[in-house]
Amino acid sequence: MKEEFDEFHERVIRAYRELAENEPRRVILIDGRISPDTIENQIWNTFAQRFPDLRKHQTPKTKLQTP
Repeated sequence: MKEEFDEFHERVIRAYRELAENEPRRVILIDGRISPDTIENQIWNTFAQRFPDLRKHQTPKTKLQTP
């Protein structure tokens, strides 16, 4: 059972990586092993680059980078 789960999980990972490679404007990969704060900042920075109006919603906790 665990082997089947591992195989399924690997297929899902490969599919998301392929999707991100084929559609980089729509899908990004974020390493879930890094700190939650770093993940949050990566998400916000990606949104800010794609939707510049989000900068006005920046909070003290979220430091949006300029593209």
